[in-house]
Amino acid sequence: MSGKTGQNAIAERAAPSVNRHRWSIFVLIGLVLYLLVYLLSNQIVHEYGQRNRLFMVATAPRQTYDFVILGASHAMPLGFEDMNARLEGATKSSVLNLSIEGGGIVPARFILDYFLAGHSTKTVVYILDSFALYSSQWNEVRIDDPKLLKRAPFDPALPPFLWKYRAARELLPGYLSGFYQINNQDRFEPDVSDMERNEFRRVYRANPYLDRQRFAYLYPGALDRAAFDRYLASFRELATELNGRGIRLIVIKPPLPGRVLSALTGEDDFNAQIRSILSEHGFEFRDFSGFANDDAYFFDTDHLNRAGVINFVDNYLADVLRNGGHE
Repeated sequence: MSGKTGQNAIAERAAPSVNRHRWSIFVLIGLVLYLLVYLLSNQIVHEYGQRNRLFMVATAPRQTYDFVILGASHAMPLGFEDMNARLEGATKSSVLNLSIEGGGIVPARFILDYFLAGHSTKTVVYILDSFALYSSQWNEVRIDDPKLLKRAPFDPALPPFLWKYRAARELLPGYLSGFYQINNQDRFEPDVSDMERNEFRRVYRANPYLDRQRFAYLYPGALDRAAFDRYLASFRELATELNGRGIRLIVIKPPLPGRVLSALTGEDDFNAQIRSILSEHGFEFRDFSGFANDDAYFFDTDHLNRAGVINFVDNYLADVLRNGGHE
């Protein structure tokens, strides 16, 4: 073999090693850049986060709260603008509102589990709607939603709960990699819902067509008994777990306009089953669906506006919380 041929052979053998080294450098640079973007995105979450419930839990002071509020969108106005501060002032207590738009019993338990991993509360106030126990749309489907994580800062306490709730497991890679935060196109926008920003101070003018659309969206045409029994069992588990932890549970049905109440069916049976579960642990149930429900107190078909929340807090809810749910 000539010297030139030998040199070529050596060069050919060395080429793959050189290429691997170059690719390793490129990969390392890419990982470093991604890490920097991830850290920047996480910092932006901390700077612009506000109402996202996972953000609120991750950044909440490590203290014992007097009341933690759970529920779907009917509970959310209690935390709009300065309403949470108003409720705290009226009850001389600390209140954290963790209600989730469209959230049923599964999302409620998920967010409460995460909260209780690093915090504590004396009382859970569940603003409960019957539809929250009627469909997977408000339960498993609701927590399998990347939007819940776009404003969630990195917290090592959260992944175990994403794994615990089977419906949320697919979100784990996106959360751990920071994909949802990095790809949040609204990262610099206020973390406040359209309901709070643009609708809370309005007064709804009843519209039968909009009402029918809303009912069709929230309530099934026929009750899926198997689904209801499954979510009712989950509610029973929640009550049992809270009792075991020494945490009081108060369940409240929120005000609804008379035109809404008249269109609902099965509410008496629903109330009776919830009361039965709560009575096993000495917990309280208060039905305010027919109180403080003049149309002037709502900004749409069924959500309390600012005047409605003030009226409800000052004349009903604050008294219930001050008395620990007892009539």
